[in-house]
Amino acid sequence: MLLVVFYHAKVPGFTGGFLGVDVFFVLSGYLITRLLLRERDLSGTISFADFYARRARRILPAAILVTTGTSVAVGLLYAPVSQVLVQPTGLWTALFAGNVWLASHVGTYFGAVAVTNPYLQEWSLGVEEQFYFAWPMFIAIVMNAARSRRALFLAIGALLLSTLALAWLSPITNAPAVFFLTPYRAWEFAMGSLAVMLVQRESAHARSWVFASWAALVAVVASAALDNGVRVPLVALPATAGTAVLLMAGVAAPRRGAGRLLRAGLLTQVGRVSYSLYLVHWPALVIATAWHGSLSPRQRFICVAVSFLVAVLLEAKIERPIRFHRFLLDSPRRSLVLAGALTVTGVLATLAGVRRANHLANEPGQQPYLAAINQGSVVYGAGCLVRWEDPRLVTCEGGVAGSDTTIVLVGDSHAEQWRAAFGIVARQRHWRLVSMTRASCPLSRVRMVNWQLGRVDEACDAWRESAIAAIAAMHPAVAVIANSSGYIAEPFYSGGTAKLTFEQWHDGVFSVLQALDSARVATVLLRDTPNTGIDSPVCLSRATFRGQRSGKSCSSLRFYSVNPTAIRVEALLLQQFPRLRLMDMTDSFCGPVTCLPEAGGVVRYLDSGHASPLFLQTLAPGIGDELGRVLAGR
Repeated sequence: MLLVVFYHAKVPGFTGGFLGVDVFFVLSGYLITRLLLRERDLSGTISFADFYARRARRILPAAILVTTGTSVAVGLLYAPVSQVLVQPTGLWTALFAGNVWLASHVGTYFGAVAVTNPYLQEWSLGVEEQFYFAWPMFIAIVMNAARSRRALFLAIGALLLSTLALAWLSPITNAPAVFFLTPYRAWEFAMGSLAVMLVQRESAHARSWVFASWAALVAVVASAALDNGVRVPLVALPATAGTAVLLMAGVAAPRRGAGRLLRAGLLTQVGRVSYSLYLVHWPALVIATAWHGSLSPRQRFICVAVSFLVAVLLEAKIERPIRFHRFLLDSPRRSLVLAGALTVTGVLATLAGVRRANHLANEPGQQPYLAAINQGSVVYGAGCLVRWEDPRLVTCEGGVAGSDTTIVLVGDSHAEQWRAAFGIVARQRHWRLVSMTRASCPLSRVRMVNWQLGRVDEACDAWRESAIAAIAAMHPAVAVIANSSGYIAEPFYSGGTAKLTFEQWHDGVFSVLQALDSARVATVLLRDTPNTGIDSPVCLSRATFRGQRSGKSCSSLRFYSVNPTAIRVEALLLQQFPRLRLMDMTDSFCGPVTCLPEAGGVVRYLDSGHASPLFLQTLAPGIGDELGRVLAGR
C-alpha cells in the first residue's frame, strides 16, 4: 500500500503507484485461496460463517469508522455543492459498493471529479468485499462438483483468461467500468490464486527462484515508477505477474531472494498498519486540499505523517482488539451480528450526510451555484462533445437548417461551451451552425499528451484531421476555432497544465490555418476564456456557507487568468494570415485588474476555466455583431 500512498502524496518517481492496488488484489487472491484450501484439506469442508466472520472482524470496524468520520468532516468543511457530489459516494461505500457508484458517476479514476472525492480510495474495498463474498462459494462449488485440485486449477485459469480478455477487449468508452468493477478485476485475484496452486513447497531449484524473485521485485517497482499510461489491464500486467512470482518464490526459496528484504523489520511494521494507513491517508490529503487549497510538498508530507500516526492508533485500538476479541472469536454469529450493526451504523451516518448536503445545497443562497454545476452535466452530456480516445467526428447542428450561410464552431471543450450562445446567434440571424468538438483535443497539429490517459492520445490526431477535411469540404462562410490555452507552458498562468512551447503551439495552429486558408475558408480565432485557477461555483458556495464575501475571496487577478504566450501566438498568426480575425471576449469576464466569477446574480463559470453557458448566452449580441463584420468583409 505504500506505493498507493506515495502516488497520492505526489512523491516523485511514483507516477504509477496506483498499481499498488493491483498488487494487493493479487495478494488477496493468494491469501484467501490458501486459507480456504487449507481449511478444506483439514476439515473436508469450507465454513462460510467462519470465513465471513473473520473477514468482517478484519475489514469492517476500521472501514466504517473512517467512512463515518469522512462523512462528518465533509459535512463540516466542504462547500454545500461539493457535499452534494461526494456524500452519495459515502453511502455506497458504507454498503461496500462504492466502486459501483464511482464507475457510473466520476468517470476516470484520474479525473478532476474523482481526485477531489475523499471516499475514492475505498473503491478497492468494494471490489475486495465483492470478491470475498463470491470466492468461497466458487471454490466450494468447483471442489464439490469435481473433487479435484486439477479441476479447480483449470476453473481458476479459465476465470483469469476470460476476465482478462473482458477487460482487455472492452472499448475505451467502458474504461470506468474496467477500472472500478469487480468482473474486470477478477483476473488479478485469480492470478494470486493460481500462485497458491503452482508452488506449494520448497523447490530444489532455489537459485532460479532467487533470481526470479529479484526480477519480479524490479518489475513491480518499475511499474510504479515508470508508468507509461497504457490502459488497464495492460498497465497492471508487469506488477501483477511480478507479485505472483514473488509469492511463489517465497514458498520455493523462503529464506533467500527478495523475500528476505520484504520481511525486513521496518517493512513488516509498516505492513501491520498498512490497511488503516490506506483508509486514512486519502481523505486526509483531499479534505486538507478542499479546506486549504493546493498543498505544497511539505504540507502533503505532514498529512501523510499524521495519517500514519492515526493509522497506528487505529490498528492498536480498533483493528486488533476487535479482530482478536475472545467474545467474537468464540462465535461466528456474534461477529456477523457485529458486522450487520456496523453496516447499519455506517449507512445511517452517511445517509444523514447525504440528506444534510441536499438541504444545504438547495437553500436559496446556494441554488445558483448548484445550478451552474448542473449546467455542465447538461451541456457536456448532450452528445456533441466527443470523449477522449474516441476518433469519431460528431457534428451537431443548430440555427436554421438549409441556410445559405454556415458557421462552423470547432475545437475542444472550450469550443463546446460556446455552442449555446452561437446557437442563439445562428437562429436570430438565420444562419446554420455546425459544431465539431472533442474533449482535450485542440484544433492545433500538436502531439497531445492527454492528462487523463497519461500518454499521447492517438485518436485526437485522427479526429483533428477528420475535422479539418470536413470543414474544407463543407466550405462554410466562416470557421470559428476555440481552444483552451492551458496546453501552453506559462509559469504565471493559473490554467496551465501542459508543456507545449510557444513554437510548438504556433506551428500547430499555423498548420491548421494554412490548410483551411488553402481551402479558402474564412477563419476566426476565439480567444480562450480567462482561467481563474479556482473552481468558481465551489468557491462561491463555500464562501457563502462560511459567511464570507464571495466576490473578494473567489476573484482572480487578470494577470494570472490569461495566458500571455497564447496571446503572443495569436498576434503572430494575425500577421501571417491577413484574412484571419480574432474574437476576444476577455473584457466580458475581467476588469482591468480582476476577473469576477459572478456578476448580477449570474455565475460566470462551471469550474475554473469553462464558462457558464447561461452567462455566455448574454454575450450573444456581441458575438453576432463580430461575426457579421467578418462575413461582410469576406
